[in-house]
Formats: sequence, structure tokens, C-alpha cells
Amino acid sequence: MLVSDLHERIRQHVLATIKSGVITGTALAERIGVQQAHISNFLAGRRGLSIEAMDAILDALGLNVEQLVAGADQAANPKGLQQGSRAFQLFIPELQ
Repeated sequence: MLVSDLHERIRQHVLATIKSGVITGTALAERIGVQQAHISNFLAGRRGLSIEAMDAILDALGLNVEQLVAGADQAANPKGLQQGSRAFQLFIPELQ
């Protein structure tokens, strides 16, 4: 997984968390010490986040990078194919 993929994964997770009503963009911004506009621009894809800001968001949401990566790998391999198997190589070559 590239950093840009991780960045997008965080963005999608924050959007889903806000949509579910767990937190607002304003509350998240306050928690991590940035302006609400920064969060809005990030969520709209108009602005990126520093590594420090990504860390702060993950911490504020009680997540870590491993959980996001595991979620991405699980989403890419919904059938639970054994890595290294012929079926895995045929159906999920991008994870090789």
C-alpha cells in the first residue's frame, strides 16, 4: 500500500465516520488542533494531510495504520483466498 492509498483510506474512513454520526468535522478538527476548513478541504479532496495530521486523525478515531491496511487487504480479498495460492494469483494479482 502506498502512502497515497493510505491517505485515501483515511479520507474514506473519516467520511464514513462523520456520515454515521460518530463525530463531526468540526469536532475532529478541534480534537486534532486544526481549522475546520482544513478537514473540509481534506474530505473534499482539495487538500492533503501531513503524516502528523494523519497520525492525529487515526489517534482521535482510535485507529492505527495496521487496522486500515488490514481493512484494505480484506476488502481487496473478500473471498479470503490463501495468499500465494493459484486462485489468489489469478484473482488478486495486485496484492502480490
